[in-house]
Amino acid sequence: MLLFTERGPDGLLLSKSKFYRAGQFLDSGFKEALRDGSNQVRHFCAALRMFALSGNREQTEALLRLKELRDAKTRKLALN
Repeated sequence: MLLFTERGPDGLLLSKSKFYRAGQFLDSGFKEALRDGSNQVRHFCAALRMFALSGNREQTEALLRLKELRDAKTRKLALN
């Protein structure tokens, strides 16, 4: 999380690091068809962290799917 995002190791709070703070990469590096202007690097890192720490892959996947649906509804955009 510290390497690619501005978030701390927990993925929730902003990093308090005095030596390294990456910031936001937005959607750079993703295929053009997958870019939506959001900070996809941070989203990917958070999802990867959730899967790494979870003992239940199906539950983690369901939670991530629910979050994506909620975010799409909030943005009033189709699910990408």
